[in-house]
Amino acid sequence: MIDDIDDLEWQRQEQARLAERAGLDPVVTDSLGMRYRRVARELARDPDPPLPSNFAYVSSTRIEAIARQQRRERARFERAALAWLTAVAGVGACIALAIYGRGWWSAIESTGWLHSHAAPWLFAIAACGLLSRLLNSTLHSARRIKH
Repeated sequence: MIDDIDDLEWQRQEQARLAERAGLDPVVTDSLGMRYRRVARELARDPDPPLPSNFAYVSSTRIEAIARQQRRERARFERAALAWLTAVAGVGACIALAIYGRGWWSAIESTGWLHSHAAPWLFAIAACGLLSRLLNSTLHSARRIKH
């Protein structure tokens, strides 16, 4: 593998490195010699300063702050979307009630499911779901006030 190195090329690189180290004027006229000097100049430069000792802490703190902000924005959007959807559903229910009037309640009563044995259980499940949702929102708002 070492035999593959071109001696003339090696000598040009070394001359450019030594000339750059000595601070000689670039009297080399060919572009290849100028490129070797530029490479030698960059290699002789001090490397970039090391990262500060608290770089990981600062980075993780910044990332956590961004993530918290995104979570707050997403939660705010979800609450607004839920409020709008609830309002739209309520308006739709009012419109349906206005259009169909009492006909819908008599249609429900005529099916007979209100008088079946399953009706109390259906109402109990609906009440449990509503109560759970109300308690969850109350606890969530209490947590928000505490923090």
